[in-house]
Amino acid sequence: VQWIGRKPVRTASGTTREAFAIVG
Repeated sequence: VQWIGRKPVRTASGTTREAFAIVG
């Protein structure tokens, strides 16, 4: 089962970005 959702990811700069993560 694969689903796409928004996941907050921390970057090296220290900012929080919303990225799409696919889990299978």
